[in-house]
Amino acid sequence: MSILKVFNSQFNEFISDILIVFPNDTNIKTAKFYVQKLMLVNPALLIKTWYESVTIPYSKEIDGGDFRFFLSKNYQDDIGNSDDYNSENVLGAIQLIKTKAQQMSKENTEKIIKYIQNLTKLSIMYIRK
Repeated sequence: MSILKVFNSQFNEFISDILIVFPNDTNIKTAKFYVQKLMLVNPALLIKTWYESVTIPYSKEIDGGDFRFFLSKNYQDDIGNSDDYNSENVLGAIQLIKTKAQQMSKENTEKIIKYIQNLTKLSIMYIRK
């Protein structure tokens, strides 16, 4: 199986596991639907975006499993005020995720960290291939 297929499969699994923890969250259901459609239309876009937006700026924190860093971080500078990113909605979604993450058990938090570490490693392997 190619690195791209493994990444997309892991990302799908990641969102599915989050849905198990928050089964009634329509935002997560919508995100899952959107990501699945994106993978059909442009399978490489997600891994490339992950590499540029997550791996490059945060690989040190991800490798260290520093979950608290991401919960306390202000993402305004990362997202900016650009209409290209629909920044208000993106920042709202990030805040929602941060709030939900604080409600999760230690076991579920550790699973999320592992997913993020795996997705990050896969993005590096894909870009460097």
